[in-house]
Amino acid sequence: MKLHKGNLFWPSNTEDISLEIHNNFEPNKDVLVVGSGMSGALSAYELSKAGYKVTMIEENRIASGSSSANTGLIQYMSDQEVKKFAEQIGKDAAIRFYNQSKEAVDHLIKINDELVDIDQENFIQENSMILATEMKKTSDVKEET
Repeated sequence: MKLHKGNLFWPSNTEDISLEIHNNFEPNKDVLVVGSGMSGALSAYELSKAGYKVTMIEENRIASGSSSANTGLIQYMSDQEVKKFAEQIGKDAAIRFYNQSKEAVDHLIKINDELVDIDQENFIQENSMILATEMKKTSDVKEET
């Protein structure tokens, strides 16, 4: 299934790699992760840290599905404004969502620091801003700050 249109950043700027898979899979000791995108890679990482022997398989090129079409931007905000999100799921649930999302981003930073041993910085934390594209939405932006 084709999940994108046009040229994508990741497939254009990364190399194909192949991984060796062992053939002595043992149920209850080993875990098979199907898919090598962001979810599969993070699952394999966490399971291996927990002591499991992990095998990851991919039908196509590594991270060739929806992970190849993302921008590489990781944020801990919802696509909705905080106020509207809290109205939808409740204030406590919205606060819990944002706190857990922030913790997840912090965890990804720790994983990056643990796995990457190169001189080039490849995971950068940046500030962001909320922008109103129409005058009538400026009050919404003011409520977010």
